[in-house]
Amino acid sequence: MGQGNFTEDFMLDAIKQITERGHSVADVSKGLGVSTHSLYSWRKQYALVLVPSLPIVTDAAELAFAAVGVVLYGPRTGSKTRRYSIPPNLPPGSLQHLLDSRVVGVSSLRPGLVEKVKGKVSGTVSRWLEVVETQGHVLARFSDGSPAFISKSHHHYLAGWPDEILLKNIMAFATKAAGLKNMTLPPNVRLRRRDNFVFAFNYGPKPWTLPKGVKPILGKTTVGPQDLAVWKVSESPVKR
Repeated sequence: MGQGNFTEDFMLDAIKQITERGHSVADVSKGLGVSTHSLYSWRKQYALVLVPSLPIVTDAAELAFAAVGVVLYGPRTGSKTRRYSIPPNLPPGSLQHLLDSRVVGVSSLRPGLVEKVKGKVSGTVSRWLEVVETQGHVLARFSDGSPAFISKSHHHYLAGWPDEILLKNIMAFATKAAGLKNMTLPPNVRLRRRDNFVFAFNYGPKPWTLPKGVKPILGKTTVGPQDLAVWKVSESPVKR
């Protein structure tokens, strides 16, 4: 059966059985009457999900986060209920079971004050810092030794507002964990992918040269200012 024969809730719950409940792909396939190919393809649709900050987490969002690939949550995610109060079990509220962590304190950092982060990723945070208790894996710590970047399985949480260096390092870590290729781009160049087509948009004042070996089907190998190019790729965007 194709994807169009299943509801989104059905697909999300099927993947949740694998990612959260620990069932094997083969067992879920047999139990639901779904091919293993379909199960793998459903999960690959969302190899990496970024949640910069989502104070109120809906039931649908929680279900979706549990069912996809690598998830990166930013500070203050799950910090409010639907009535804008602090969750009774403390932030990240309903996501605690996905992270084995809770936020027990927060600090607003005055302008110019930063806190260093060291570990699997490094950099600094400013403006906002959280004190986290966790049973998960601590990937990086603040200078006082408290958790700054944590993970449980494919779920990751950042307990502060990152500077450019820390954000870049975290994104490199997350894309690698998700098996995604990444490419360093100039500030004014954006890439978008639809199926096997890649679109390059140059919003800046200077030309940008496409990666070596790329043959555009629209535009030129050098994308001029305020111009675009399109090329086709054959491989999947996710390495498996």
